[in-house]
Amino acid sequence: MRWHIFKTLLHKELLRHVANRGGIVLAILLAGIALLLSLWKSGSQGPLLGGEAQRCYLVHLGDPDVERWLEHLETRTPQEWKDSGPRRIRAVSGKDFGVDATSGRLIPPANAATVIVRKVEQTSPGEPPSFDVTFWYPGPNSSAVASYESWFWKESRGYFGEKPKIASRQERLEGSADLSSALAMALVTFGIFFSCVYLLPSMTCEERERGVLLAQALSPASPLEILAAKFFFYPLAGIALSATLAGIYRPAVLLMPFFWLSISVGAVGSMGIGMTIATLARTQRLASVGAMCYLLILALFMVTVHLNQIPFLAELVLETQTTKIYIAALSGVITADSWFRLFAAGILSIGWATLATILFRKRGWQ
Repeated sequence: MRWHIFKTLLHKELLRHVANRGGIVLAILLAGIALLLSLWKSGSQGPLLGGEAQRCYLVHLGDPDVERWLEHLETRTPQEWKDSGPRRIRAVSGKDFGVDATSGRLIPPANAATVIVRKVEQTSPGEPPSFDVTFWYPGPNSSAVASYESWFWKESRGYFGEKPKIASRQERLEGSADLSSALAMALVTFGIFFSCVYLLPSMTCEERERGVLLAQALSPASPLEILAAKFFFYPLAGIALSATLAGIYRPAVLLMPFFWLSISVGAVGSMGIGMTIATLARTQRLASVGAMCYLLILALFMVTVHLNQIPFLAELVLETQTTKIYIAALSGVITADSWFRLFAAGILSIGWATLATILFRKRGWQ
């Protein structure tokens, strides 16, 4: 890697983007939106549009009696809830949830009501069974789970015949995304997407159409230096834009190493996606259409996976991991699950970057 050639290639990319007035105007508009969001922070961590939670998990910890009880409740889901979309009531094992390494507590799904039922050990023979029930509610208002709580007690009385000895309490679910945090996450995601998935393939295909890319290949610059300049400039531009937007919304986030790791991993992965599109598209127009098609396919895939309750497939998508780690950074609630998702996003990003490198070396100049 020769520094004087690498510096010249970076300078060339910078001059091209300074001349792109549309991109500058869009960055200013995004900064304005981030400023408005910084003035409006609801502070709530409940369902994004308010109201009750749209799903309720009934969690047992392996006890057969509790498992039968919750499975019975699942079969007693009201018809109006069944007609409203995907299963709103699900009986699951606590093993299906993550565990916070710091507190040792289960990590319920964000923005969902969660009922955790534990059976209390009997102190004397013949004593009626007793249970401990915890209602987790997303947001500052426990009314988000009010309808589920009423339904739970009604169906439980029908199951036992008479209400057993049950100690119940309510706890707030931390870490769910409020509307302003979700919008800020969308701005951070779009900042990286705009630079790495839209501008990168568009500019690269423009160079190919005008013969600039071929001229660079015939210059003293090596293919590695040309590729390294693009791999360095576009992710750095995306990181700078996203960090600016996040800093305007919540300045404290700029002091969090987790945030910088998150957007760095997201930028590398998005760069790999953008370069893959650039190598497959022949023209600048096809590159722009390819970026939009990627978004459309991604959206349709995520909706299909969500409606059919196939969570494993969703975890294989880079955007699934990055959106959740961005939310964790912007909300300031970072758990062991957040670090695990950061690691998973890093693996997926390396995969995309490797694929882009292979494709570019084989057909990037054509």
